[in-house]
Formats: sequence, C-alpha cells, structure tokens
Amino acid sequence: MLQSIGRIVTSETQLWRRYHPHGRSFQPRRSRHRHQHLWRAPGGLAVIGSRFHAILDDLVGALLIVAPYLFGFATGGIEQWLPQILGAATIIMSLLTAYELSIAKLIPLPTQFVVDGASGALLVVSHCLFGFAGIIWWPHLLVGVMEIVVAVISKRHPHDARAH
Repeated sequence: MLQSIGRIVTSETQLWRRYHPHGRSFQPRRSRHRHQHLWRAPGGLAVIGSRFHAILDDLVGALLIVAPYLFGFATGGIEQWLPQILGAATIIMSLLTAYELSIAKLIPLPTQFVVDGASGALLVVSHCLFGFAGIIWWPHLLVGVMEIVVAVISKRHPHDARAH
C-alpha cells in the first residue's frame, strides 16, 4: 500500500515538473536573506526599495541644508544649524551605507534606518526641545515625520540585480 502511494506522489511530481512552466517541483521559495523576517516593516509595509531610499536620502539631505534659506529661518541659531548638520550627516551617511548608490558600503542598511528614524525624531521634537517654536517649527516637523515614515516603510535589504 505504501509503495503504491509513493508511486502516485512520484508520478504527480513528475507531471508537475513536465507541465509546469518553470519545470520545477512546487516548493515554497526561500528568501536569499536569512533574517529578512526580522527586519520587515510593521504589517509588511516595506514598499520603498533601497535604490529609491538612497535617492530620497540625498534629496532630503540637500533639502535640510538649504531649507533655512528657502523658508526664511536662517537666523544663525539652532533652528538653522540643526537641519543643516542633520542634512550634511544624512548625505555623508548615504554615501557610506551598504546600498546601490553609495561609494563605500561601510554602514549596514538597518543601522542607517535607525539613524534616519532618530534624526527624524530629533527634528520632530526640536522646536520644543530647543525653544524655537515661536520662530519656525513646521519644516522641522514635516521633514522629521517624513524621515520616520520612510525609514519604517523601506525594504530592509538592498536590491540585487543579479537575482533577476
């Protein structure tokens, strides 16, 4: 009886291999990254690829550097210097992070997301923390929230073009 069941399973597997477009047996696809499930965004919201995240990092860094001049809060105080320092740090870190558009892959991608989130959190609370809410607050809050959201919904591993 067990031999006949084994033959049936074997023949069905052979039929699957013959008629399936890829010619392989049906098996769940294994991830290339062992711990990918540990770095997934809440609810599986990882929608921003690492290449796009790299571009966003550079754009946000540049925006933070020029924002005091664009929005008229270049007063020489902390409200000006904080976003400029964080913008320069964002660009430098982007150049050193292990994703597609960096020049040196020294910083792991999850570490970069933690720093992005911390930078965003500092921007969100900076107007209260440093007491410049009466001068300007909305660019710091807006960019800070955006940094946190992008860090949360970004994919946790760089795209590998050789995989396709």
